[in-house]
Amino acid sequence: MKQEGKIFVGNLPLRVKKHEVAEYFRQFGPIKNVILIKGHDNIERNMGFGFVIYGGQMAGKAAMKAVEFDGVEFHGRVLTVKLDDGKRVKARAEERVRWVEGEDGVEYRSKWHEAREGSRTEFRNVLETQPENWQAVVRAFERIKKVLLLNIHTLVVLVACFRGLVSRASNISSNSVVCFG
Repeated sequence: MKQEGKIFVGNLPLRVKKHEVAEYFRQFGPIKNVILIKGHDNIERNMGFGFVIYGGQMAGKAAMKAVEFDGVEFHGRVLTVKLDDGKRVKARAEERVRWVEGEDGVEYRSKWHEAREGSRTEFRNVLETQPENWQAVVRAFERIKKVLLLNIHTLVVLVACFRGLVSRASNISSNSVVCFG
């Protein structure tokens, strides 16, 4: 998971732009990409760290030269510059594998996932058994924990049927919505 020529840059000013970081680190070699990690609450502001990826045949040497500038001042802040060892990416990939496969090789499904799948199944059953009962359909739809676009599309077609906007049956994936009237 380690990428040749990639460095971690920490303690960046929160309002710094990609082009400013690229301009500073370009002195060590040609830059392929600059990645600034953005905040969740304000996407204009970064989280104060990011990555610089050098390109070309000398990417590794350029990254090594940049690391020598660990502790320099940049826009009033003292930077932390390190070679990216890929541990974070590798750890996240391993965690994702453990989450999906589970400890014993069986896919892990949390109680929330099971409840969500159960509510989706109930919605499909109501559509198949009593599509003319719009109150039951809406109640079943409201119980879905995280609605899929397919579920919304199915409900919209059903509402269109009840309002007379659609006069014939519409087939949606594995669900069939039959219009009455």
